[in-house]
Amino acid sequence: MKISKIKNSRPGISVTENKNEEQLSRQSLLYYAPVKDGKIRLESKDLEQHVTECNEKAQKLYNVITPEIDLCKEENREWIVEDLTKNFNAVINNALRSIKNPKEKREERVEKEVAFILNLNKNSIKIKKDVFVKSTDLIVKFSANNKYNKKNDKGTGSKEEAYIREMISNLVLRKLKKTLRKEVKLENGCKMQMTEITISLMSAICLYGNVESFDPVILKAFFEKVDSDYTKYKYVEQIVKSIESQSAKLKVVEKDGKHLLIPANADHRKKKYVFEFMRKYAAAEEKEKREITEHIQNLIGLYLCGKAGYENAENRFSNMTESHNCISGEIEEIFNEIEELENSSKQKRE
Repeated sequence: MKISKIKNSRPGISVTENKNEEQLSRQSLLYYAPVKDGKIRLESKDLEQHVTECNEKAQKLYNVITPEIDLCKEENREWIVEDLTKNFNAVINNALRSIKNPKEKREERVEKEVAFILNLNKNSIKIKKDVFVKSTDLIVKFSANNKYNKKNDKGTGSKEEAYIREMISNLVLRKLKKTLRKEVKLENGCKMQMTEITISLMSAICLYGNVESFDPVILKAFFEKVDSDYTKYKYVEQIVKSIESQSAKLKVVEKDGKHLLIPANADHRKKKYVFEFMRKYAAAEEKEKREITEHIQNLIGLYLCGKAGYENAENRFSNMTESHNCISGEIEEIFNEIEELENSSKQKRE
């Protein structure tokens, strides 16, 4: 779950007072971008609540089967796949959201979710806002006159059933949520693939309408995995700790009576000049930025040509391509690339 995708929050680092040690230090945090309700940053005490709320919003978009449908180009089969996806996701989401207390223990949640499925014929299923259906309405069928709605060649069952079974299998194998493509262990020690369980469960709900007789042991293993993937509550604490301990090579320094954050190696004997250039360039006006850029160009020319060649150049860096054949090709190539980038940038702005 990406915290920055919800509520326009961004990770950052600030200077904070450490009362225990009576000194200033760096502190990782989340802040609102743009400012929300006059509040810029999230205090540590608000951070866990913020992450929990983000998680709850993400749960509203949760689906076991990815809803993007691109399995069938044939129109009369495409809507079957859409209905299978919609109905199955609705049942699972209704089971997950039937738990009213979000902080309920995982074992208790799973037990109630299993009970919801086994008693599906007694429950109303919410398909969308203010639309509820019965379990019998979840069964997917072809229209009466469809070419698939006929007896198969052996005279047993129907082509419809065979085609829908095939579509369920393809749908689960291709569209089951990636985080659920795991192997689960049953109470009796046996192991099963989540894809195998999901195919059987979808068939029971959307094809045969007999989910009430589904094996509760297998159903429990299914919901232990799905519930954990849906709630993510065990990750909330880890996400909070991750935000609070963001890795950044910064240090707190005092300058002109103010405490600032600067790169940890900003005082390095070789690197400090780069940081000083970045600071000056960022704070400069347009004219001063051009002067700084020309100064850097001259330094590059001095480095490439040597002191004598640099002093003999009639017009410093701009004419060096003519007076120094040994490097003229390289410099001209650099100039061309810079010019192309500048022209491209101007066109985008216009």
